[in-house]
Amino acid sequence: MHSRKKIPKDKANREMQPLQLMHSLLMGPFFTKSLGGVSYVLTFINEFSRMTFGYLLENKDQTFDRFKDFKALVENKSRFKIKMLRSDNGGEYNSTKFNNYCTSMESRGSF
Repeated sequence: MHSRKKIPKDKANREMQPLQLMHSLLMGPFFTKSLGGVSYVLTFINEFSRMTFGYLLENKDQTFDRFKDFKALVENKSRFKIKMLRSDNGGEYNSTKFNNYCTSMESRGSF
């Protein structure tokens, strides 16, 4: 028999402002494509508010472009900057293009 500790319900371990920590996950490919040809779903979850954003993708290669779209949208709407992006380290998040973008944002103090 296994036991586990309860997850605390207090907000002591949560972020203190919007966009401080974003979680992202790419799900798919799904066995059956949608009528529009979608095989993947990309999600972004704000740790602070638990607000979730989803994008439908035809292929994994669209992940980087949707991240840039998402980043521009939420930063313009909230006037906060994304500080940290947490993912499962899938290949779509470890591409040279994605890493170079994040490094350039970090050097500008924007990410």
